[in-house]
Amino acid sequence: MSTINFYSSGIFSSRLQAAMNEKSFSAISLAEKSGVSMNIIMRYLNDEASPSLNMVELFAVALDIHPGWLAFGVGSKVAPSPDELFR
Repeated sequence: MSTINFYSSGIFSSRLQAAMNEKSFSAISLAEKSGVSMNIIMRYLNDEASPSLNMVELFAVALDIHPGWLAFGVGSKVAPSPDELFR
């Protein structure tokens, strides 16, 4: 899977951390809910790696937020409803 390199400079990691704080998630709880290892999550939080869009989607589902906001900072943070997804 390809990664998008404009997550650098702490932009993605800041949004991920903000969403985790808002939902009272630790790295451990995000790992458990998303199925992604804590080591990988820590690399993203420490801005040591750029996630694939698949990883962003896993985190967005686990945190119940919009993947577009998490990945790109675009739009609302609120997760889309099933009706919005399947139009």
